[in-house]
Amino acid sequence: MYGGTISIGLSAQVMHLLHTYSRRTTISRSPCTPTFYSESGLLFSKTSRKCRNCTLFYANLTFFYYLLFIITAYMKLFVLIFDDENRIQEIVSNLCITLLYSVTIMRVYAIRTKRVKDLIREVMELEQIIYKCQDEEVINIYRMYTRQSYISNITFLVNIGIETMFYFVHPLYLGETVKFNAATNETVVVKALPSPRGFRSMNRSTTSLATSGISLMV
Repeated sequence: MYGGTISIGLSAQVMHLLHTYSRRTTISRSPCTPTFYSESGLLFSKTSRKCRNCTLFYANLTFFYYLLFIITAYMKLFVLIFDDENRIQEIVSNLCITLLYSVTIMRVYAIRTKRVKDLIREVMELEQIIYKCQDEEVINIYRMYTRQSYISNITFLVNIGIETMFYFVHPLYLGETVKFNAATNETVVVKALPSPRGFRSMNRSTTSLATSGISLMV
């Protein structure tokens, strides 16, 4: 699920860049001629302003979501490390996600750089050259690989959709786990919920039974 979220988020950043440069590039081709951006499912050569604004909004939304997730994950890690209870398993689980997303936000920043923008511009200019050369053999090779890219993108989206569905459904079939914290003399009932690990209050419903009384924390 996390890998799928990362890939979709990165795709949003790339789509925003492609939409930006599609306004500056006109491809000479017939209406039925596939291009890398149309055939691969990433972009059509003519895009509306509304579509570009949507991709820009989603790209910024995912970026700030990643940033917020990383901050809360490090906060959670800090709490786990200084907790009285030995919570090695939770610390390791947190590190797996925290380190992964830390690298991801660096990748997101990297694809926003001028070097990547220049690379996209070069690809679009090269596509114009390919279709202007009138060499059917070269064009057919190009079409073949763009169709392969299209199939890969569709397969990826279907897999992510199925994976996301199972991710949100599987907690419904999981039972509650009872944990006892000897240091605080608390019995905790943990229920899995389909939400980010960084938000503990959203991640599980906790019922603490302490010697001083009964407190309900949700």
